[in-house]
Parts: sequence; structure tokens; C-alpha cells
Amino acid sequence: QDGERIATSFLIEQGHTLLFRNYRTRLGEIDIISFKDGTLFFIEVKHWNLSSGFHPLHAFPKQKKMRMWRVTQQLF
Repeated sequence: QDGERIATSFLIEQGHTLLFRNYRTRLGEIDIISFKDGTLFFIEVKHWNLSSGFHPLHAFPKQKKMRMWRVTQQLF
């Protein structure tokens, strides 16, 4: 939750309008949905420790991307 709070604050400082946090459907969840300059943003937040040797992209596998895609399609 700290990572989402930090990300939300950052996005608002950058001029984004926050639309949803933790948007959930039966198909999955999107951490943050925001809007800026005519673009809709779907954001997955990952918070990690640099000393762990773990890269955050490893926490966003193809299956998660596909679940997010299906959730976004329900919005339209």
C-alpha cells in the first residue's frame, strides 16, 4: 500500500487526475487508473528493495499483463 500511495502522490504532482485506485473486477485488478492530457493510464505498482537483487519487471509476467488487458476492455 505504501508503494501505491507514493505512486498516487507522484502522479497527482505530475498533473494526472486519479480516476481509480485498486480497480477490481472478477477478471483482475488494476492498481491505479489515471488521466492526463487526453491519455488514460493503467498502472501496476511494484515496490521493492534494490538490495534484494530482484528486478520489478520480473513481477509483471505475461499472465498479469493479459489479466490487466482484459480488465481494461471491460471499461469500454
